[in-house]
Amino acid sequence: MKTAVRLSLVLMVGVAFLAAGLRAAEDNYPAGMTDKFSHGLVSAATGWMELPMQMKKGYVRGVSCFEPCNCAASRTLGGLEGVFRGVSHTLGRTAWGAWELATFWAPNPTTNADLLLLQDGFYAWQEGTMKPFLCPAAKDGCDRIGMRLKRGGDDLLGSVFEVPGQIRKADAKGSFLPGIPKGLYYMVGRMLSGVGDIVLIGLPGPVDNLMVPFDEVKPWDAYDGKYNNNITAPAGR
Repeated sequence: MKTAVRLSLVLMVGVAFLAAGLRAAEDNYPAGMTDKFSHGLVSAATGWMELPMQMKKGYVRGVSCFEPCNCAASRTLGGLEGVFRGVSHTLGRTAWGAWELATFWAPNPTTNADLLLLQDGFYAWQEGTMKPFLCPAAKDGCDRIGMRLKRGGDDLLGSVFEVPGQIRKADAKGSFLPGIPKGLYYMVGRMLSGVGDIVLIGLPGPVDNLMVPFDEVKPWDAYDGKYNNNITAPAGR
């Protein structure tokens, strides 16, 4: 049993290193699909690691209402906070990992950095940076969750605009490729992205999305003549 667990962890780490190498390559669909699939596989398989990691981080961090923060009461309450945070992050990493596995072939928005809820690190075993809900106040956290809900609704309900938009874009640019296949591909991708944002809104998700992003920020931007206006993904993880 222990041997099987060790082999599984070695496999997961190997896949993680493969994904890291592919992220350094130029953006393209094969690399993006492999990157998204491998990250989803690792996240789904190692989501359970979030519980002990969050407990450890909570214990080390303590809670700020005690002075000094490294006293026994502060660390104990920090560890208790880590239990609840760990359960949330375990569910979030596992669920979002499974979602990445199921949608590895589909494009997605560039990043989630300005939204909530977010995971601390790219992988469960990484220290990362704590993403608090109070940023700096509860209203800001609610606003960021609302932004994710709005993006999900826009992508889900506005996905149908991708077909006429990509047709119009191809015609305007004189492309020899028809816009219908790309429009249908983007339409399905928008639907899936919207469903993920809405259904998994209460679970911490990845900061950065993998796979090649949509050309436009909004699903109707191509239809409105706003071509290739998507933003560049932030550097680092």
